[in-house]
Amino acid sequence: HRHSPNGFRRCFAVSPFRVREEVLYRAFRSMAAADVDDAGGAEGGGDDQMTTALSVARDLTALGKAGVAVGFRAAEAGVSLSFSVTRAVLGWVLPPLVAVADVGEAVTLGSLKASRVITATSLAGVDAALVAAGAEPGALGRIVAGREGYDAVTAIMTMVQAFLVPLAADGVSASDFARAAAALGALQRAERSAAVAAGRAPRGLRRLPSLAALPAPDRLARYVRFAAATYGKHGAEFLGVPRLPDVAPSALGPLGAAGEAVAPGRVLPDLRLRPEHIASIAGLANADDVLMIVESAGEVYSPGHYVAADDAGEAIAVVIRGTMSLADTITDLVCEPEPLRLVTGADGAVVEGHAHRGMLFAARRLSERLAEPVRAALAGHPGYSLVVVGHSLGAGTASLLAALWSHDEVLEDGSVSRALFPGLRCYAYAPPCVLSEPLATLPALRDTIISVVNGDDFVSRFGLATSRDLRSAVLALLQVDAGEGDVALAAAAADVGSLEEVPASAAACVGGGVLDAVRGAVVRDEPTLYPAGLTYVLRQDDEGGAVGRGVGVAAFAVDDAQAALGELFVCRSMFASHLPQRYVAVVEAACAGLV
Repeated sequence: HRHSPNGFRRCFAVSPFRVREEVLYRAFRSMAAADVDDAGGAEGGGDDQMTTALSVARDLTALGKAGVAVGFRAAEAGVSLSFSVTRAVLGWVLPPLVAVADVGEAVTLGSLKASRVITATSLAGVDAALVAAGAEPGALGRIVAGREGYDAVTAIMTMVQAFLVPLAADGVSASDFARAAAALGALQRAERSAAVAAGRAPRGLRRLPSLAALPAPDRLARYVRFAAATYGKHGAEFLGVPRLPDVAPSALGPLGAAGEAVAPGRVLPDLRLRPEHIASIAGLANADDVLMIVESAGEVYSPGHYVAADDAGEAIAVVIRGTMSLADTITDLVCEPEPLRLVTGADGAVVEGHAHRGMLFAARRLSERLAEPVRAALAGHPGYSLVVVGHSLGAGTASLLAALWSHDEVLEDGSVSRALFPGLRCYAYAPPCVLSEPLATLPALRDTIISVVNGDDFVSRFGLATSRDLRSAVLALLQVDAGEGDVALAAAAADVGSLEEVPASAAACVGGGVLDAVRGAVVRDEPTLYPAGLTYVLRQDDEGGAVGRGVGVAAFAVDDAQAALGELFVCRSMFASHLPQRYVAVVEAACAGLV
């Protein structure tokens, strides 16, 4: 901790990934503790310790069974290879002894197989005994990865399995899936081209009469660089984000310099986020304006972030980083809908919906950790407003954090969590799908959150529901390709011909109702999530050109989230459109001349 010239306490915190090397020590310590009746210990606590110890033992038994299988197979392969070499040598030197080598190989392999069966049977017996004693699977995984990490990975594996099982049941190979997805993309692009040729906006969008109709273009252009700065100097260079001229180093000097306390476990000096790097990329006048930096590279539901005083915008900015670690990726993929209830209006009306589970957990965690530092920052800067900013994962977390901080929330037990910072604003770039209707387009949130989507960015269309919709659409197209399926699909088969012919005849297929038939085959049984608040799509007039280099940018307001962002749009730019340098370029190009 150190005090900056403006009196606000500056804090740098790092929680790097810690490899838990004491897994077995902890496990066996739990076993020992379960056998010892401490004088002050509760009986229930001993039972819990015993269950944990037995569960760890069961997990170790499962690892042992897998190791036994691999080990014996390797041993049998080694024996067969050794005797093959021996036979070859004996056949050249002493041919009569080849038969002896054959007998030796048979005896050795037979012994190994018998040992494998005995060992496997013994381990199976131990496993059965542990199950009978109340052991549960997963205890060792929770010790290694932590309960949150293990539960998150388990949920992701369950979702992936649920996605793949229907494809496997229908015998759909990876190449079949790619072929049908490419055909779907051709149909989508043909539909959009037809709309543009007829002078209409793409589905669910309304073209703004001019870029001047964008809300607060000065802030949109300013805070996109704040979002890019979360990736630090090296991350920004790797991602191609242009930097502004360097500013003077922070008054603190390099993190970990002489005279500054360094917490145990910090990784120095190769820290991604440094005040001068943030200030340089974000365009802050002084590195001392960066009030707080938190790196959370190894903790699930805790993306990196920083807090800065934006003197030019007279605001305290909470800026949240996008995906930069395995833990961040896990947070992204824990995307099941989680119930959320917000209180809106003076009458106390409660609006119910769903949120992206992983990012909601992250928003709640950051709310707990940042509430006091943000209050202190606002107190130290009278008259400043609060803005929350992010890109990608950071945009989704920022949107939900803004929703929680600006509205009362009805919790699961019926109690109410009060709004901490009503009146804040949120700028979300490349926002993931985080809220269901009606929360996503709630008027109060449209006044709070501005979401910006670059073209066909897949992240702003990806979710559990839309990924399953893609699977259903692919299966429907494969049925069309085979001339099977219901009446609508069968009638559309004549227009498709084969999936390989779709790109050449996509316009005819769209006119023939193929895409409508495929969409009609999609049945949703879960809430669909969308970006939150007032959402705009920025698109280049020349889709293949270079953003910001004399190429015009068209701005569209999202009037119908389901039509505009409710399905994955398959095209070659769907991934590249998500990169932060693309957002910096397209937002600055859109706001050029307006700031």
